[in-house]
Amino acid sequence: MKKNNLNLFAVTLVAFGIIGIATGCSTETTDSKVVKVAFAECGFGRQYLVEWEKGYNAMYPNDPIELDLEGDSQMTQNILTRITTETNLPDLVMVLSTNWEAWAVQGYLADLNDVYEADSLDGKGTLMKDFIEPAILNYGNVNGKYYAVPWSTGPSGIIYNVDMFEKYQWNIPTTYDELVSLCAKIKTDTKNKVAPFAWSTATGGYWDYVALDWWVQYSGHEEYEKFWKFENPEVYATEGRKVMLEKFYDLICDSGKAKNSIVNAKFMTSQMDFINQKAAMIVNGSWLENEMKENTPEGFRMKMMKTPVISGAKDTTYQVAPTNDFIVIPKKAKNVEGAKKFLKYINSKEGCEIFTKYAGSFRPFQYDYSNVEGISEFVKSCADIKSTTTTLYQYSNNPMYYQNNANLFPGTGSPYVQMVQDDVSGQQMRDDCYNYAKKNWSSWQKAAGLN
Repeated sequence: MKKNNLNLFAVTLVAFGIIGIATGCSTETTDSKVVKVAFAECGFGRQYLVEWEKGYNAMYPNDPIELDLEGDSQMTQNILTRITTETNLPDLVMVLSTNWEAWAVQGYLADLNDVYEADSLDGKGTLMKDFIEPAILNYGNVNGKYYAVPWSTGPSGIIYNVDMFEKYQWNIPTTYDELVSLCAKIKTDTKNKVAPFAWSTATGGYWDYVALDWWVQYSGHEEYEKFWKFENPEVYATEGRKVMLEKFYDLICDSGKAKNSIVNAKFMTSQMDFINQKAAMIVNGSWLENEMKENTPEGFRMKMMKTPVISGAKDTTYQVAPTNDFIVIPKKAKNVEGAKKFLKYINSKEGCEIFTKYAGSFRPFQYDYSNVEGISEFVKSCADIKSTTTTLYQYSNNPMYYQNNANLFPGTGSPYVQMVQDDVSGQQMRDDCYNYAKKNWSSWQKAAGLN
């Protein structure tokens, strides 16, 4: 599901001035009851949207809507031109990781302050801004206004084959050392016919789902949260960042090749390797079951484990989740008000529970994930992790981040494939990112209008 990391700055922004905004606008007429939804149709499918429509219309029988669904696995890439030319606009956009803040800065998005101030429909008068998880409240905020709502969240990390673990009586590792020992045992017990991990070079960044937890374990959540403020380049030079990369190196890297792994170029091939029992574990997210349901054999069982704890851990009560998927409303959409009313509904407790039941994942709101009716054994394992940890997210309100300059690993994007193929140590990768940030810091600040 989380595969996109697009730099959407097609024009230069000077001190966040609005430059070169296109003014083209569709002349089509729209029924006020129709809400056109353009969405990335990937791991979550589309049934949750059908159920959202039913739920909305049951709540508002005298003012029903009709969703016009436009799903596309490549919608994240394809929506850019429509947003920036303001042509053929949907009313609601639900896509994956981009620098959406550029759209807000350039004036293409509707102000969603009223959505955040709306009743969360819990019958208690709770506002949506108080129902959302506090750690992600400011995700959609740019220059003091809200323009986006986070779409999905959920635990991500190590997923394992339940039947295989039970057959060989492998214990679920709770520490990093136990994980290393388990990898050796998997290879021995299966006579090297089963790899510990399946993963792909196309989605090497999925290793963030484990490594960032190790960073927080080692350094504590304060250092992690301070990092995303990007106050100075020294945030890249910490011991915790070195340690997380060293743990990955020791587990996976071996003189220019991957160990404990079966690695493919395509992420779908790696998922099939896991499902076909060529690997006992895979690093992935809570969307995996729904994404692979058409290819999963009947009776296949998998669960997600909590990230094993490294030695010297300072705090184990947090887990890091991606914050990539988001919802926005184009400013010149034909049915902005209808889209807002629908958005308020899907941000309610009922809307969140529908998403968990039919998409197999979670919304970043304060509802009881574990007791959602009809969730699978796998989704229940994810819900248990989310319910027993405090979620930290990956986002920043610093404009250098909007421009995709100050990010998690500047100069390299995702470091893991490079570490494997070029035999780059954890310390060297940490230092390379720090030196790159230090060298470019002044130019990043200038481009963002910060000096």
